[in-house]
Amino acid sequence: MGIAAGKRNMGMRLLFLLFLLGALSLAKPPARIAEAAGPQGRPARETPRALAEVWLRFHAADLCQDIDATFAFQGDGMEVRSLVRQERSYQRFQQMLEPLRSSFMIELYATRPPAEKESDEKKNPPPSLWQNYELRSYLGDPFARERQHMDFEAPPQSDPSVGDRLLKSRLMAFGDQMLDWSGKMERYAADLPALVSMALETFWPRELRLLAASVCKAHSQKLQKYAERLDRNLIHALPKSSGKNRGPLRSGKPAAEKSIVKAAEDISAAAQNAARRIRNFIYPEHYTVDLDELRRSSLLDSLRELRSMSADFHKALGKTVRE
Repeated sequence: MGIAAGKRNMGMRLLFLLFLLGALSLAKPPARIAEAAGPQGRPARETPRALAEVWLRFHAADLCQDIDATFAFQGDGMEVRSLVRQERSYQRFQQMLEPLRSSFMIELYATRPPAEKESDEKKNPPPSLWQNYELRSYLGDPFARERQHMDFEAPPQSDPSVGDRLLKSRLMAFGDQMLDWSGKMERYAADLPALVSMALETFWPRELRLLAASVCKAHSQKLQKYAERLDRNLIHALPKSSGKNRGPLRSGKPAAEKSIVKAAEDISAAAQNAARRIRNFIYPEHYTVDLDELRRSSLLDSLRELRSMSADFHKALGKTVRE
């Protein structure tokens, strides 16, 4: 009886072990999915050339401005999850992928932002702009200077500009333009680390490395362009003395003296920070924006520093990746 019971116990243990191994094998993802995706959402060494090239063409065509896409390269295929801002650009992207679908597994997941309903609040500029009398004066408000120098301890007076639809539309256009340029600057900067990394990886064919370097340079130039436009516009939203006597700023070590990939990461972080501060300027957390937020490390100086960092990066990239 003891021997029989022992055999039954061993049999039960063996069955439990087999069940456990089976459960673990089911929990393990398929081999293709389990493979590590490309670093930073970019192609990896084992990524087929055709998929790596379409990733570069996506950025070269500036589709990254209209489609906020995350790429995951997995063996012989890729998965792309995207937020579509511009439908026409997404159609171009689909056409770009169509010739590859017969040879590679390509999975697309797209979402669209919900259509915004124009409320009464959307028809009026946010308080941060409406109460910026320096900006209102620049945009043609004849009463702005008078309001700017009012004694705020005196009883409040009605604003004669309150019914000025043209002024309101100009302020709204100013805010929308600032947010648009800021978003573009941020998106161009976000791609720099991945692009420059691919340009430096020697296992890629020379043609792809040069294409990556070319796209990276173009992104850097466009980033500088939008940072300059933001700088020029923001000057009009500050007291005149704030925009004067601004000397050239550097970002510590030039790009040539440190890792060019680290320089790209620094630029990406600086652009993200500047874009966040601009969003807070247009739509602050509190009722109005504090002008000290613009003066702190001065947002204007931060934009100039970002342009300087990008210019250094552009020069270093030209020396590192020879055409």
